[in-house]
Amino acid sequence: VSSSSLSGDKAVAYNLAQEGIEKLRYNRDNGWKTGTGWVPSLPTDEQIPFGGRTYSRSYSLQADVIPDLNGGGNDIEVNYRRVMVTISWQDKGATQSVRAATYLTNWRLY
Repeated sequence: VSSSSLSGDKAVAYNLAQEGIEKLRYNRDNGWKTGTGWVPSLPTDEQIPFGGRTYSRSYSLQADVIPDLNGGGNDIEVNYRRVMVTISWQDKGATQSVRAATYLTNWRLY
C-alpha cells in the first residue's frame, strides 16, 4: 500500500510540474503580446492542496547568457532559457520531490 500511495503522489506531482511548465510557456507567449519580451516571468512559489496533501511548486530559470570564458566580457546572449519546475511534498516525515525541465525558445526568431 505504501509504494502505491507514493506512486500515486508522484503521478500527481508530475502532472503539477507539467502544469507549471505550461504556465511558463503562457508567460513567455503573453510577454510577446504585452511587449515585455519573450523571457518568461517566473510565477511565485505555490502551495497546492490536492488529495489530502499539500504540494509545493517552485520555479527556476537558467542564466540567459553563455559567459565569455576568456574574460573578455563578450558574453553571448542566447535565445533559449532552461526552466525547471520542482514539486515537493511530505510523506511520512520525509520530503519527496519531482522535477520537470524544458527549454523555452525565442521561436519568433526562427
